[in-house]
Amino acid sequence: SLVKLWGKTTQNIVDSGLQFGGSLSAMQQGQGFNQYASVDTTKSSWFGLSKSTSNSVQTQGLSDEISKQLGLVFTNMQTALEEAGKTLYGSSTGVTNALNNMVMDISKISLKGLSGDDVTKAINNVISKALDQMAVTAFTNLDKFESIIGEGYAQKVIRIASTFATVNATMEKFNFKLFEMNDAGIQ
Repeated sequence: SLVKLWGKTTQNIVDSGLQFGGSLSAMQQGQGFNQYASVDTTKSSWFGLSKSTSNSVQTQGLSDEISKQLGLVFTNMQTALEEAGKTLYGSSTGVTNALNNMVMDISKISLKGLSGDDVTKAINNVISKALDQMAVTAFTNLDKFESIIGEGYAQKVIRIASTFATVNATMEKFNFKLFEMNDAGIQ
């Protein structure tokens, strides 16, 4: 055909999925969640004498409902971390301040070629890493504590706070407080 003689353009989706990032407070309001497609565009010239390929990433916002649901994940994690702050530090002010100023790096979740449970696992893995990033931002002094194999930093914070609360509740029955913690560590 004549079109092939004069050149052609083809597009191929090489990756697609979800991406999120931005200020934590905006994300909690459902902002910063998008779907993306990485598209290779190949152009060949007259008689196929030359060929060039370029890549572009195209994004589009997720539906309001999905964005709100994802925002709730981050809102609920902040609430859990603030409760851990109250348990460990006696106040959640430092945790709240750290998280209110937090900006999340752009995270991408590649979903191309995935279906069913694999989609769920991919989303959970990336969101879990983002929640760990929140915990590291809010609790910078818990590196001294050992992690359980497979445990993320957010899980570690919640486990330590829960253990402290249990030990202190038991010791308070004897009018004794075993542990206190502040930004410097255990007292």
